[in-house]
Amino acid sequence: MTDVPVILLDEKQNLFFYRGCPVRLAPTTFKLMALLAKRPGEVVTKDEIYAHLWPEFSNTGTSSNPYDRQISDHKRRIAVQMRKVIKDERGNETDDPKDLITTRRKIGYFLNLNRAQVFVLS
Repeated sequence: MTDVPVILLDEKQNLFFYRGCPVRLAPTTFKLMALLAKRPGEVVTKDEIYAHLWPEFSNTGTSSNPYDRQISDHKRRIAVQMRKVIKDERGNETDDPKDLITTRRKIGYFLNLNRAQVFVLS
């Protein structure tokens, strides 16, 4: 019997599964998760995230601080949506995904999983 990856992500169909359960994510939130899922355990810098999510603003030379809040909001939305799908039949959370995406202060973010736990279809 093969183990199901913790995260399965299909970029072509915009599908995201956490522990085998489908998770609905808004387009920009999905793009952030896809970027992190391609590099599990590796820090993705804020500049890389800005360039990926907002390419039209990534090379303007202006402060990127306004986007820090947006990235945090997307990170929170991912955890909220995952919590919705991992409740057991009594409504209790069986797993807490809040630490799945970890912040490296002033550097970036990383997916707190190893490569064997993540499968990305491109």
